Formats: sequence, C-alpha cells, structure tokens
Amino acid sequence: MKIVSPIVTAVVLAQVALGASVPGEAAPEAELRAAVEAFGRAFREADVQTLGRLLSDNYVHVNGSSGDVLGRSDWLAWMEARRARIENGELSITEYRIEDLSVVIHGDTAIVVGTVISSQVTGGATSTNRVRFSNTWLYSNSTWRRVAFHDSPIA
Repeated sequence: MKIVSPIVTAVVLAQVALGASVPGEAAPEAELRAAVEAFGRAFREADVQTLGRLLSDNYVHVNGSSGDVLGRSDWLAWMEARRARIENGELSITEYRIEDLSVVIHGDTAIVVGTVISSQVTGGATSTNRVRFSNTWLYSNSTWRRVAFHDSPIA
C-alpha cells in the first residue's frame, strides 16, 4: 500500500480550499465552455445526435424572432428538417460563430450569454443574422446539458 506524503496532501487540500482545481479534474467553467463550443459546432453542422446528447430531457427553446416555444422533441425534429435542407443543398451555412461569451456558474447551474453571428444561403439569397442569446445549463451525471434557450435579434 502506497502512503501519500503529508506535504502532497496539504498542497492538494490548500488548492481545493482556495478554489483551484484538483489535478486531473477540469474546471467547471472550462468544461461548460467546451460544451457550449461543441453545441455550436453541432448546430452549424446539423449534428442532431450530438445536439440530443447536449440537451436535457425537459429542454425549452424560445425563439426570439417568432416567439415560438419548442420542447426537446420538437426542436430536434426542426433540426432534423434543417439537416435535410443542408444535405440536399437547399440551405448552406457559410458562417456560424459565437462571440462575447459570458458564463456565470451557480453550483450545478449556469447562465451563458453571448452573441451569434450567422450567415446562410437559401435559394441563392444570402442572409446574415446577429442575435444575443441566453442559455441555462445544468451539470448532471458528470455532463453539462442545455436546459433552456432564448434569443433576440440585434438591430
């Protein structure tokens, strides 16, 4: 049986007490930012499987342009239709990026606010959108999952 040095134990306990992450563990904010980035990439690519893994079972999506409120299954069905439009060439996403990302974590819940700039080509016409979004994420079973979304167009 290997005995851990009292000095190593004291250093690790001091790091935890001061809020540092324990070696081998990612900081919660870094994990959340990685999940937000993965979600954005999956949205751009219409990767419905990845999006499904990153959503909570009781996900609520509020579209700021239309006012529509969608649950998880309806939003994923919308994403499936979007994926089909991308695959058949009807829709092309030319840009999708997240800027001004702000993260506030409260225990196992986080508020994420940022800006999305996106451009797409539909029927030969290019459109560009800028929206401000807010998301609520929940950390459960060692994974961050998005539980709510709302966006508003930026004039």
